[in-house]
Amino acid sequence: MLGITSDLQYLYIVTMMGKSLNENEKRLLKELTSKNNEWSVADCALACIILHQQDKKHATTRLLDIIKKYLVGNSNTGKYFDYVGGSFTSIDQKIHNHTLVMEALLMASPNDTVLWNDMKQWLLMEKRTTDWGTCTNTLDAIHALLTRGTDELSDRNEDV
Repeated sequence: MLGITSDLQYLYIVTMMGKSLNENEKRLLKELTSKNNEWSVADCALACIILHQQDKKHATTRLLDIIKKYLVGNSNTGKYFDYVGGSFTSIDQKIHNHTLVMEALLMASPNDTVLWNDMKQWLLMEKRTTDWGTCTNTLDAIHALLTRGTDELSDRNEDV
């Protein structure tokens, strides 16, 4: 085992490619899900996506509930994960983690538009106030915003 996050990323890739998990991969998933008290928000989101793809509805719902407990915010700021300032790494993961949770939410709970819109609002506010920081974060954010499938501009009567 490489590590929880690496193993989850591997299983994520396999499931997103539309492949069925083989026996070793199923055993790995079972072993990983028994350790979910050691997971970060991003790990929970990855596992939620994997379990959803494997039709494990109860486990998916349980992980979404865990993720939702860590969300903070209000109608002005939107919903987000409160991170302690300062980091020992040069890579800021808050945008990546936020968009990964948005992906998990879209897959596992597509009708939760209130939470989706709150998370989208924070993502847009983050761009306005502090920037997304890196090209990777920008790609993650744009992908998350466009994935929902609605054309936000089509309802406007303004000339662009």
